[in-house]
Amino acid sequence: MPRKPRMFVDGGIYHVFCRVTRREPVFEDRRAAEVFVDQLAKIKARDEFVLFAWTLMSNHYHLLLRTVGVPLSRTMASLQVGFTKRFNRFHGLVGPFWQGRYQAILVQDQRYFDQLLAYIHLNPVTAGIVDDPALYEYSGHRELLGHSKLGIVDIGETLSVFDSSIGLARRRYTRALRGARDATWIGEAPGHLPWWSRAQPRVGNLVGGNRRTEVPFVDELGRSTETERPRIEAPDFVSRACRTMKWRLVDLTGPSQIRDVVRAREAIALVGFELYSIRLKDIANALHKNQDTASRWLSRGAQRRREDDGFARVVEILDERVSSADGEEEIDGSSD
Repeated sequence: MPRKPRMFVDGGIYHVFCRVTRREPVFEDRRAAEVFVDQLAKIKARDEFVLFAWTLMSNHYHLLLRTVGVPLSRTMASLQVGFTKRFNRFHGLVGPFWQGRYQAILVQDQRYFDQLLAYIHLNPVTAGIVDDPALYEYSGHRELLGHSKLGIVDIGETLSVFDSSIGLARRRYTRALRGARDATWIGEAPGHLPWWSRAQPRVGNLVGGNRRTEVPFVDELGRSTETERPRIEAPDFVSRACRTMKWRLVDLTGPSQIRDVVRAREAIALVGFELYSIRLKDIANALHKNQDTASRWLSRGAQRRREDDGFARVVEILDERVSSADGEEEIDGSSD
């Protein structure tokens, strides 16, 4: 039986969870824990999702995040597969590391969001590892308190849920955690939590922004902002991208290192891989390059999108035009 496709809502907030195969306490090894945190930081920097809370336990992790453009499935594949490759390479192992695909559920309202902040950051307390969550190294709680400069949690957006003043917001946040310690759901496994045990919500029922924060769950009217993207094979995708960016295929497949040619390749790799789920190997083949080269395009393109508004706009328009019926409408492929 084919897998049920995951719901992806661009701008949706998710509780994401996954466990190590056979529930082995792999992350009790500090080196493994630090590799996971490093991988999380790298993928967050690349995909620019908003991270509200996280914790890494001995054999599983929890994330509370909001997607920003890049599909959740792509982000999580990069996190889990990337970590597995690094872990297996270091230990000389082969085979799966995780128990299965990550689990994710859309956060439907502010109450669940508030409960999740407490649930995730109190995980080390309910597990009996520490009495104070501030004593646990591998979670976002210390960042929210200003005790860590790891830089993974989006502190301002998270604390804005509690107050516009960061000092008052921190006090209200810590009071919320203290108040949650005796909640009936605080020690439950994810599958038994109130927001997990209910059926998956329909997109039309999602709640929009709330009065305490301007962070929307989907958009201001609670509508899905998901873009319907067609399934495109790599050669067709590259052909459409060339037309819309006003490049000939031969210009991009040749040896040229002219700035605009390089950036066009980076944009194609970024959009094709992240938004159309095309394998890097197939993108590379369509451009007559090897996979390592395409991987460098992807990495540089993700960084350039963060630093160059012009390039970010090229990526955005390329996605829109390739999604159209014929992909014929042209754009200026330079980022100037």
